Amino acid sequence: MNLTIASTYDNGVRLKWKLSPTCYERTEIIVVSQSFSGKLQTWRVNKDADWFDLTGLDSETNYNLTFITAYGHQRSNPSILTFKTLESPPALTAGAMAGISVGKTYILQCFKNSVAYIY
Repeated sequence: MNLTIASTYDNGVRLKWKLSPTCYERTEIIVVSQSFSGKLQTWRVNKDADWFDLTGLDSETNYNLTFITAYGHQRSNPSILTFKTLESPPALTAGAMAGISVGKTYILQCFKNSVAYIY
């Protein structure tokens, strides 16, 4: 199997994989993430998928990821990856948001005053 992290975000990652052909009927894919602090999350993925976005993760956090394919009651050996989510982008402060609002109002007022009427 070829399992890779295609993209990393502040709150998740995009996984991509290519599963080898098998004579067994795959029933589902199970993805488990565990942060180094112990927070555990499990996702059940469509058996035919070849990518999946894990979201809801904490920013700037190291994770161990376990990827398992299920064939009925049988499970594959796990594939394991380690990754770290990115730092969250800085948030806009109340002052910045007020500045944007005032600027937008000023631009609209200027536009309104410059409209020419044609009769």
